[in-house]
Amino acid sequence: MKKVFLAVFLAALLVFSGCLQPNVEEVKAATRNLPEVREILKEHPKASISALYLSQEAVIIAAKDIKNDCGKNIKMQAYWYITVLVSGKKTELYLDESLKNVHCIIKPKDDPIPLENKCRSYLDCDDNLLSTRDGCDGNPKECTHRIIIECGAKEGYCPPGCTYATDKDCEAIDLCSSDGDCSDSNRLTADICSGTPKACNYKLKTCEDLDEDLCEEFEVCLDKSLPVSDKGVCCDEACVKTKSCAGVKCQENYKCINGGCYEMNCADRELDLCTSKEICDGEYFRDSLGISCCTGECKEPCNNNTECGLDRVCDEDGYCTFATCEDARGKVCDDTEVCVGEKIKTENSDECCTDCKLKSCEERLGEICQISEFEFCPKATVPAFDTTTCCINGCDINACLEVPCGVNEKCDYITCIPMNCKERQGVNCPSQLCDGNLAITPDSLSCCIGTCIG
Repeated sequence: MKKVFLAVFLAALLVFSGCLQPNVEEVKAATRNLPEVREILKEHPKASISALYLSQEAVIIAAKDIKNDCGKNIKMQAYWYITVLVSGKKTELYLDESLKNVHCIIKPKDDPIPLENKCRSYLDCDDNLLSTRDGCDGNPKECTHRIIIECGAKEGYCPPGCTYATDKDCEAIDLCSSDGDCSDSNRLTADICSGTPKACNYKLKTCEDLDEDLCEEFEVCLDKSLPVSDKGVCCDEACVKTKSCAGVKCQENYKCINGGCYEMNCADRELDLCTSKEICDGEYFRDSLGISCCTGECKEPCNNNTECGLDRVCDEDGYCTFATCEDARGKVCDDTEVCVGEKIKTENSDECCTDCKLKSCEERLGEICQISEFEFCPKATVPAFDTTTCCINGCDINACLEVPCGVNEKCDYITCIPMNCKERQGVNCPSQLCDGNLAITPDSLSCCIGTCIG
């Protein structure tokens, strides 16, 4: 019998008949106490239960199909039609309105006898071998033990072909015993045997170690420069004076002109020029052009709000300032952001910023999970500047890796459960025709894998 089409038809009939149905959730709760259902739930506690009320008129209309399944002696009266779904296999029951008497039970035809699992999860399957990954798979479930062959699995075992460099579970074997074992025939590097386990490391020498010239300020290299650990230019030939600013670094508040460093003026230093209404809360700097500028902040003194215009107010220190961050055309960065613009002091906030951006995952004290078959974030990820997979509570090994599920199932940690209608890319069509295939899901008796029509 095509029960799904019957359920859709009967549900529609019930709606138009005007009958008052009992509460479906109460019926489902009462059904759990039936011995026939308790036996299924004992083995499959996550089985889904659905209930549909069939009026006497609906039962009479479907009498032929019901008698084919339940026998010709079943009474033509109102029933509760109950389905218990486990891994795509359905047990059907017809209950009278008292919810105490089962008049008909239809077990799955392809599996009338419940299969007995030999394990509940991978925790029941420890074979005490570090070289295997234990699992609880199949139907019925039984223990599996897959040999670990990938490096870096972090399971306390070093697979063949792996080394300490690719898998920290492998033995740390020294690759050298002294600096003399690490010669790379390169005069620019110091050859060092170090670390645990010991391995060859190569560090750039200084210009002095190479007995070459490190060019001074306002000098350039006449020939080629050498890569060294020093800051500056190490010259393989000779250093000469230059009038070019290329490579010339001047101290703070000085700039290079024709190979020499000269003090910056107010415009170069981007200092504020206070107006006649303002005073400088720092020191005035007078540059070579005779211009005075403020090394601090230019502030406008005031006695009341009226003197500060429309956008500003007179603060408690007697200076005109913005009342709110919004008035200053800025924003206060929230806990997920960092200020990358200019900070503006306002009357009610010292955290007003002209430009905010998301913090990095590291700044959020998170961890970037390698979202894949081997790793997942046990809780929802948070937004971060450098990744979409920033996990605050740390990453976890994907426990579903060794749990094979059916086509219409999904893994919930270590257990396969039926997909809901949306996860099966379907829509609920309770009173419409389906242009596709109908399916029963935990949240719908009439999930249309297609489109609803009519």
